[in-house]
Amino acid sequence: MDSINKLIILMLFCTCNYAQEMKGLPILATKQSPFKLRYFSHDGKVTYYQNRFGNLLLSTNYKVETVIQGDSQTNYLITASEFKKKILVSERSSFHSFLSVSSPYKIYSVDHGTTKYRQIGQGLAPKIHHMDKWASYYDNNENLISFYNLESDIVEMKVKLPDNFDKYFVPEVAMLNADNIFYSAINKKGIQAVFKYNRTTKNSTVFYQEKTAFKKIYLCQNKTGLFLASFPSSESLKPETSSEIYFYKRDENHVDTTLPNLIYNSKGHDLGKIDCTASSSKIFFIKDFTPQSQKKSYDLVEYDHKSKKSIRLSNFNFVTSFVNMDGQIILYYRGKYYLAFGKVELKGDNIEGIQDNVKFN
Repeated sequence: MDSINKLIILMLFCTCNYAQEMKGLPILATKQSPFKLRYFSHDGKVTYYQNRFGNLLLSTNYKVETVIQGDSQTNYLITASEFKKKILVSERSSFHSFLSVSSPYKIYSVDHGTTKYRQIGQGLAPKIHHMDKWASYYDNNENLISFYNLESDIVEMKVKLPDNFDKYFVPEVAMLNADNIFYSAINKKGIQAVFKYNRTTKNSTVFYQEKTAFKKIYLCQNKTGLFLASFPSSESLKPETSSEIYFYKRDENHVDTTLPNLIYNSKGHDLGKIDCTASSSKIFFIKDFTPQSQKKSYDLVEYDHKSKKSIRLSNFNFVTSFVNMDGQIILYYRGKYYLAFGKVELKGDNIEGIQDNVKFN
């Protein structure tokens, strides 16, 4: 579960734009403050949350235990997958006094549902791969992606990216298996590409390359294949740039690169990221509805890549991000967490339920 993207906590900026709330979109209600939550399972049995003292805590089976002790300046993010064997915890020790998007943070591996952990490195954009057997993270100072074997507890390989002048660039990474890896990179002209790395030969080959510096690449992988989204990086610089999503079918050890399937194309300036792990047949992303509404409008959509039909899941007009929380697609808007896709099973001691959203005239 990527997108799991990607990160399991919603760290979104509040907006001053006002929009009507979508009727019927349920609000997630929790016994813990939503702003403290870092991860919860769909059945509510496992919850990781942070307290005001900077400690990461585990709540399960009506018991609370400390996982990692920090201080009042510490903030945690959690990345997980659908396999629920491991989670990755990112610790920022000076989050409230020095916030830098390019500063590395400590990364821990935690056995899912327990307090057992170990530090596996320091870097950015940690991601868990290959049935929770591998983890990756990025060192932007050395321009290296490290791959950590979670079973043998060792960094087994490092991939060097081409030199570039964009210190804020963070690569996308997808791991087909222990020997074949896909990752994005950017050159000195600002043009992004995807490379395929073979662990046996230690060689990287170009898999996909953009033609302009005004496009950004996003990768997502599930059991059916690899999804590659090419979205505009800045509509103001190149207004005619479009949005595309390609699909590459896979089997256990191979991705078919001979015939990329263009499954989505739009003249709008859709926003990254994409998620393909909440459903094997559907992908989720933020679509640009500006052409239809005649004003700036971005909302979350569910796109069936087989039928090529989409469903608009929100109607806020200013959705900027979302998260996959154990198979549930959740978005944050104006102080509330909305369940856009999936179902919360009320079996645990931490999740109180969902409330129907009421639309006021």
